[in-house]
Amino acid sequence: MAAVGLTWEDGHRRCPEGVFPACHNSHDNITVSGPKEKIQEFVRELKEEGVFAKEVNSSKMAFHFAAEKFRCWLKKEIPSPRRRSQRWISTSIPESEWNTERAIYSSAEYHVNNVVSPVLFQSALKHIPENAVVVEIAPHALLMAILKRSLPGTVTCVPLNKRNCDDNLKMFLTAIGEIYVNGKQAKVHRLFRLPSFPVPRGTPSLSSLVKWDHSTEWNVVNLQNFNISQNGQLMMGGEFRRDVDLSDPDQAFISGHNIDGRILYPATGYLRLAWEALAKIQGKAAEEIPVEFSNVHLRRATILNADAGVCARLSVSLALGSGQFEISEGGGIVVDGAIRIVNETDGLEAETFLDSSPQPPSETLTSKEVYRELLIRGYEYRDLFQGIQCAAPDGRYAEVSWKGNWVPFLDNLLQVIILGEEKRALKLPTKIQRMRILPQKHLSLVGDNSKATDGEVICNVEYAPLNFRDVMLATGKLPPDALPGDLATQECVLGLEFAGTVPSSGKRVMGLVPAKGLATSVRVDPSFMWEVPEHWTMQDAATVPVVYSTAYYSLIVRGRLQPGETVLIHSGSGGVGQAAIAISLSLGCRVFTTVGSDQKKEFLLKRFPKLNSDDILNSRSTKFEVDILQKTNGKGVDIALNSLAEEKLQATVRTLAEHGRFLEIGKFDLSQDHSLGMAIFLKNVTFHGILLDALFEVKHEKQAVNVTFHGILLDALFEVKHEKQAVVSLVQEGMKSGVVTPLPCTVFDATEAEAAFRFMASGKHLGKVVLSVASPSLQKEIFAPRAYCRPDHSYIITGGLG
Repeated sequence: MAAVGLTWEDGHRRCPEGVFPACHNSHDNITVSGPKEKIQEFVRELKEEGVFAKEVNSSKMAFHFAAEKFRCWLKKEIPSPRRRSQRWISTSIPESEWNTERAIYSSAEYHVNNVVSPVLFQSALKHIPENAVVVEIAPHALLMAILKRSLPGTVTCVPLNKRNCDDNLKMFLTAIGEIYVNGKQAKVHRLFRLPSFPVPRGTPSLSSLVKWDHSTEWNVVNLQNFNISQNGQLMMGGEFRRDVDLSDPDQAFISGHNIDGRILYPATGYLRLAWEALAKIQGKAAEEIPVEFSNVHLRRATILNADAGVCARLSVSLALGSGQFEISEGGGIVVDGAIRIVNETDGLEAETFLDSSPQPPSETLTSKEVYRELLIRGYEYRDLFQGIQCAAPDGRYAEVSWKGNWVPFLDNLLQVIILGEEKRALKLPTKIQRMRILPQKHLSLVGDNSKATDGEVICNVEYAPLNFRDVMLATGKLPPDALPGDLATQECVLGLEFAGTVPSSGKRVMGLVPAKGLATSVRVDPSFMWEVPEHWTMQDAATVPVVYSTAYYSLIVRGRLQPGETVLIHSGSGGVGQAAIAISLSLGCRVFTTVGSDQKKEFLLKRFPKLNSDDILNSRSTKFEVDILQKTNGKGVDIALNSLAEEKLQATVRTLAEHGRFLEIGKFDLSQDHSLGMAIFLKNVTFHGILLDALFEVKHEKQAVNVTFHGILLDALFEVKHEKQAVVSLVQEGMKSGVVTPLPCTVFDATEAEAAFRFMASGKHLGKVVLSVASPSLQKEIFAPRAYCRPDHSYIITGGLG
C-alpha cells in the first residue's frame, strides 16, 4: 500500500493495472493498494514527477483482500444483525446507498464489505459536526493526520494509542483527560474495579505518591487578579507580564522586525507570550508543552522605540477552562484568541512532510533575492528575521533556517506566505485561524534531518567540563556580545564540551559545541565529535576536547610550530597549558612555562619529566620576561601561547624572537579592546587571536580566518573548513600516538555548580574542573510515610492554602 498526493478521480485514472484506490483520505490524498512490486514502481514514478508518494508498511498484506472465510465466521458470530444507529457513519458504502438493506444492518455482509471496498473518508467526514470530539480507537494513531487535515479546526481529534509511544497507558489516560477537558464526560469508573470500604489495614497508602512541587512561584490571588473579557468571560489576569526592552540582550533580536521604517512587535511574539503564560501555569518550560492556537485576532500593531528603554508593557490574561486569552498593552487589547495543550504524538503531518523530502522547484530565489523582494514591499527585516534560505517565487516552497528562537522562526514562515502574494502591497497578519506547535517533535526532526540542521545529532551528556570562557561570562568579565554569531541573544551560552552517549547507538563520544554544553543533552556537529577510546572512562574523556583542540589549533594550525623551536606556554598547569606542553615536547621543542605556585611546578615536573625545572617560571609577576631573555641569550621565543592579561600580556609580547608568533587564547584584552604597541612588529612578528568558536561558523568552502592582528599578516587566507578538519584529525592522531592523554580533574556534582565556578575562578585547580551531569545525587529518593486516622476521632488540618 502507499499514500499518494492525488485526487480520488486522478487515482482511478492513473493507477496501473492491478493497483486501485483503496482509501479516499482527503481532497488531494488517497491510499492505493496492490501487489508490492507494482506499488513500488508506481511510487517511484510519482516521486520522479514531484508528486508526494510514500509506501505504507502493511506487513506484506494489503488491507483490502477477499475474505470469504471472514464472512462465514461473522455469520456465526452475528446470527441476528441489529440496525445501525444514525451516528454510525459508513465509510465503505456511498451515501446514496445508506438506505439499502446492506447499509442499515450491522451484518456480516456489511463488515465484509468494509474490508473489500475502498474507504470513503472524505465524503463521510463531511457529516462530523463542527464542534465534535473525534476519538480514534486503534492500536496506532494512523488516521490522525487525515482527520486533522480534513476536519475544521473546531473539531478536537484524540488518539488513544500510538505504536512507538514509550508509555501507551499514560497516553490513553491523557486522552481520557483531553476528552473531559473538551466537555465530554467519560465513564472512567469502568476502567477499574471500585474498592469496597473500609479497606484492609495492609492496603498500600497513596500519601507517598502525593508530593509538593515548589519549583514554580505563584502569586497570591485576590479580587484584583480577575477581570472580565470583552465577551463577558471571567479571566485570570496579572499572572504574566512582559516589559519589552530592546536594550535587553534577550530581546534585542526584536529590533530586526522592521516594517515600513518602524520596529513592530512580531505577531509571533504575541503567540510566544501566550504559550509561555500557559507553560507557567502548568509549571513547565514552554518547549515541554505542545500547543495549538485557533481563531487568533491581531487587533492592532505595537510600535516600539529602540531608544526608550521599556517601550511597551504587555499583559496576558488566560482563561484556564476554555483556553481563551487576551494580550493587552496601554489599556487596550492587541491580540485575542484561544490556546490549548495538544498531544505531542499527534505530529504525524509534520513527520510525513519531512519524510516526503520535497524536491525544490527548478527556479528558486536565494535568501538575498527573497529579502530584496520583501524590502521593495516595505519589509525591512534584519538578523534573525532573515531566516529564509531559499524560496519559490510563488511561496509554495521554502527552506527556513532554525536558530533556536521560536519568534523569528515562526515569523519567517509567515514571510513565505507574504512572498506568495501577487500584489506588492504591505500587509500585516490580522488573523491566524489555526497553528499547531509540537516543540519536541520539531526539535527531534530538525536534529535528525540533515537538510534542516546540517547533520547534527543529539547526545546525552554525562560529564560537562568548565572553561575559562564560562567563568568569565558568569562573573561578568566577558560581555555576551564578545561571543561569535548570535550567541549573545540566546539565554544560555555556558559549556563548550561534553562527554556522553549517542542515544540511537549507545556509542560513547566526546565533542565540542559552540555553547550550551552545560546541559543534560546537546545537539552536536558529528564532525566535531570523537569516539571515546575503550580504556578511557567518560570522566577521562571529558577532559580532552577543548584543551587539545585549542592547543593543536593554536600551535600547529595557526602557529605552524616546527620541531626544535622554543615555546612559551602560560598557565602550564591548566588544561590548555598541559595539552600544549605535551604537543610541544612531542615535537622536541624547548618549553618555557609559567605557574602560580610551587605546588603546580612540582605537579608539572612529575607529569612531564622532560621539562627543565629552571624553565618553569612564575606567572604572578612580569619577571618571566627577563628570565626568558636571559636563558635564550636575548633571542626570545618562537611562539608564545598567552592567556595572561594587561601588563603580563605586554611582557609576553616582548619575549618574542624575530619572526615570532604570538597566539592569544585569552579573551579579556580582546573584548576590552586594549591597545598594543606597533614597535614590536618591526621584528616581523605576527599576532593571532585564537578563537576556537570561529570553527563552528563554517558556512562556505572558503572564507577568511577569524583573526585579530596588528601589523602585516603575510600568511594567505586559510580555508576554515580545512582548519576544522585539521584540528579533528590532529586530535584523533594524537589519541592513537599517545600524545593526547586525559588530564587530571576535579569533579563536582551537578548540584554543586556554583562551588565549581568559584573553585575554577580562584585558580587553585590543576587540569580540568568537571561537572557530573548524570550524577546519582540528582535522583531523589522516594519515601513512603504512612498515616492512619481513627474513624472515631476528629482532626484539624491547618495550612489549607499551602
